[in-house]
Amino acid sequence: VIGPQNLYHGVESHGLLGSYFPPSYPAALGAFQQIDPMVFFFFHRRPFSGEFRIQWEGELEISREESYSFTLDSSGPATLSIDGDTVIENPGIPAGSAAPHASRTGEVRLETGLHPIQVTFQYKYGSPQIYLNWSSPYESPRPLPWSRLHPASPRPLSDTNNLPQTTD
Repeated sequence: VIGPQNLYHGVESHGLLGSYFPPSYPAALGAFQQIDPMVFFFFHRRPFSGEFRIQWEGELEISREESYSFTLDSSGPATLSIDGDTVIENPGIPAGSAAPHASRTGEVRLETGLHPIQVTFQYKYGSPQIYLNWSSPYESPRPLPWSRLHPASPRPLSDTNNLPQTTD
């Protein structure tokens, strides 16, 4: 008999739910979802050939009320939203740029508790990469830790409501 102490108990999921969309979605098939521990990627192996979009969703856990600074570095257009408000809009690098990514920062005061968070990214050209960092008055800039992130519940990808739209 296997006792309960030998089974998974109180397993928690950390990170954000990433929804990955191929070019021309929903007409093109192949979209998938996975929980990513953090938004900190240099895509050596691209999830799709050509352009693609990713939307990460979940909740950010804040243990101390204060102002937090966020930095979003990306090669393509990207946004960071917290509590439904856009904190950062990063246009990405222009076509033909030698820069690996563009960087944008934003600051927001957050109360203790859980806050809905969403990050979107669209890859068009260059090396696909996106990095989300944060800092506070008491901490230096670093990647947003997986332990502070709680993924959204998966939903069917055939439902095109609230999915990111292609930006041209």
